[in-house]
Parts: sequence; C-alpha cells; structure tokens
Amino acid sequence: MDNNKNKKVQAIPFEHDQVYEIIKHAPDKYITRKLILAKLQKEINRSNDRWLKTIISELVTVYQYPVGTSKVKGREGYFKIQTRPDWLLAKRTLGSLSSGIKRREDALDRIGDRLGLIGE
Repeated sequence: MDNNKNKKVQAIPFEHDQVYEIIKHAPDKYITRKLILAKLQKEINRSNDRWLKTIISELVTVYQYPVGTSKVKGREGYFKIQTRPDWLLAKRTLGSLSSGIKRREDALDRIGDRLGLIGE
C-alpha cells in the first residue's frame, strides 16, 4: 500500500486544524457551519460564516484534507471523507452547486446581451 496516500501535504495553521478536528469528530458525521462556529465559540454572523467557508475551502484546496459537503436532507453539512460513497457525495454536491452557478452566469450573459452590454 502507498503510505503517501494518507500523508497531509503540509502543516496547517492552528485555526484550520481546529476546524478540521471539529469536522472529523462530528457526533453525527455531518456538521453545519452554525454548529462549527458554536464549537469555536464564535458569533454566528456573515463575517464569521465567510471566514469559516474560506477555512474549509483551504482545507481541501490548499492543504488537501478530505472534507466534503452534503446538501442531502438529513445529512446536511461538512464531513470527513472516508469512503468512496463519501467522496461521490462530496463530488455530487459540488457539481450541483457549480451547475447552479453556471446557470446564473449563463442567465447574466443573456441579460447582458439583451441590454447591449456584451462587447463594450
């Protein structure tokens, strides 16, 4: 077995580690941003929500930690990816979110075209 599969890419900042530990030890596997913020004893507001989204994004993109997102009813929140079904759920959720963003982008293109804003 390849021992490099489970190695982390690099050491992470303290706040990132705190968030990952909360996700990793979520009592029901899935944990919402609201609950993560509560466990960190941070006020639940837009600024902290944005901060937490950035931390979680960096855990995956910068530090290569196995953190997934689920929007499935009854399984909403972040979770530690441990199995292929976990990975597939995380991929499906991100695909759904990105297709929604793409639809909005396409709609904005049509609006811009209709308003004569494209090509200015």
